[in-house]
Amino acid sequence: MKKRDIKRILKENAVKKSTKVAYDYQINDSYITLVNSNSNTQITINSPSVYEVQSGKLNGIRYIKKSSVITRFDKNDHLVLVLLNQPYRILKYINENEIVDISEDKKVHNIDIVQSLEQLESIIKKAV
Repeated sequence: MKKRDIKRILKENAVKKSTKVAYDYQINDSYITLVNSNSNTQITINSPSVYEVQSGKLNGIRYIKKSSVITRFDKNDHLVLVLLNQPYRILKYINENEIVDISEDKKVHNIDIVQSLEQLESIIKKAV
């Protein structure tokens, strides 16, 4: 997805910039955040109120993390994560020892994970 296309869709649906710092846009009770991702990015949903974007590279079967950004938000907010490109994988912590690959899931906790323009449009139409 191109950022230009995403902004066009948001503008067409009269989506406003968010007043909260952790989010980019707001539709009623839903908050939209654009996440820069690529094939070297791993996204981890740590809890209902924390997600982490990690940059790194694949070395054999191991993912070597070079840098990461942890983002916290209010767990009562409905968050929409818009991924600009397909990440290497999306993970979810179940507890301290268990991690599950959720790359195919579209909803985790109260977070919608959007990877296409059609998904974004349908979420915007539901929220309005």
